[in-house]
Amino acid sequence: MVLINNNSLFKRDILNLILLYLTYLLALFPILPYGIRSVGTIAWCIAGVTRFFYRDKKYGHLPSYKERKHQLILLCGTILPFLCLIISLSYSQNLSEGINKLVQMLSLFAFPLVFYLNRDAFDYKQIKNIVLLFCIAVIMLILYQIVFSLFNINFLLGELSASEIKRNNLSSLEHINKETVSKIKLRRFRNFVIKLVDTHTTYQGWWVSFVLFVILKKVFVGTKIRFVRKTLLLLLGVLLFVWLLLLSARMPLFAFFAASFLALLFFNTLKIRTYIFVAIAFFSIALSSYLIFPPLKIRIDEILATKFELPSDGNDIETYNSINVRNGVYYCSFEVIRKNFLFGVGIGDSQEELNTCYRDKIGAKIYTWTTYNSHNQFLFFMVASGAIGLIFYLVSLCLQVRMSIGYKENLYFFFLITTILISITENILARSDGVIFFSFFNALFLFNSKYLQK
Repeated sequence: MVLINNNSLFKRDILNLILLYLTYLLALFPILPYGIRSVGTIAWCIAGVTRFFYRDKKYGHLPSYKERKHQLILLCGTILPFLCLIISLSYSQNLSEGINKLVQMLSLFAFPLVFYLNRDAFDYKQIKNIVLLFCIAVIMLILYQIVFSLFNINFLLGELSASEIKRNNLSSLEHINKETVSKIKLRRFRNFVIKLVDTHTTYQGWWVSFVLFVILKKVFVGTKIRFVRKTLLLLLGVLLFVWLLLLSARMPLFAFFAASFLALLFFNTLKIRTYIFVAIAFFSIALSSYLIFPPLKIRIDEILATKFELPSDGNDIETYNSINVRNGVYYCSFEVIRKNFLFGVGIGDSQEELNTCYRDKIGAKIYTWTTYNSHNQFLFFMVASGAIGLIFYLVSLCLQVRMSIGYKENLYFFFLITTILISITENILARSDGVIFFSFFNALFLFNSKYLQK
């Protein structure tokens, strides 16, 4: 009998280790190829479900009814937006497109479910290691891009090529003003780093903001660390912040400042003058960044100059920019929502309905060059599953923010606030980079609350 129990304990420990190391692997997803991400996620889910059933039958002890009910409510609130999208497939005409999108977003269901089933599997140290591994992966990704950018500095800063002049529908270099040249070079740099690592600058900015907050928390809020280590961390933070400015990722930058200040406000009891000082410091850094870094200035000036204009129906590329193209996207999103307010058009038909509006209502050629989604996660849920889907998404976010405050966990709170803010300008759940980052860390923090505070 003792031999049987020892054998069972050994199997349980093996399952624990497999789940832990697969979780460590997934934490490195910023530097993992998409194939390894997919295979790793599938293996992680299998390991998590296997561990749950084995542990529950043999060694697990049931928590109280109140605790189980609370955890179940958190799970339902987290996966309900995804379930609404599944239901919307029933009235979608394009089933294959809808299924493909649901598969891409399957992490919204898989990560919460497996973390819920294994909410006793990770202790405080292991969660710290998971966060640390993610930070290391992001830092490696940024350093890799910096090195390759330096090796290609002549190309990145060089004169415009004939192909670039032609592609931008311009006559010759002599007739191009400096502002237009700067815009094209910025586009050249952003496209260079995106192709280099196959990750959009918005997602890079989102990840970097998370790592920056971890560094700031470690230096200013955490346990006392040696001066040399603190200096190195601050220098690393400065490097990441400068890279964020060079990427000119506008919303991640704004989200970083706003979420950091809100985290300070909610989780610290300080004098009013301290909050004022921090607000002034943040504003000064933001203003200095705008004045000193031309890439960021170009991107912000673009907003101020474009205002609420829509792109024209001509073929001149100089009449298009990221702002008026987005204005057209939002215009068509509201047009589709207006006609399908309650239930939406279904996840399978959402992109097709937007494309029809781009063609019939705006007519700008740029919308035929690539696929433009709603560029707003809230509008996405409205277009795909109507007001009902949006309500469930908002309820889910509000529930999670409330729990982060209840857990007194400022990193989780910061993560959620940046998620909400970046959702205003991006479909953050439309790509693997966004949906894995959000669903993985949201579920990790949400279902391991008792280990977040040592």
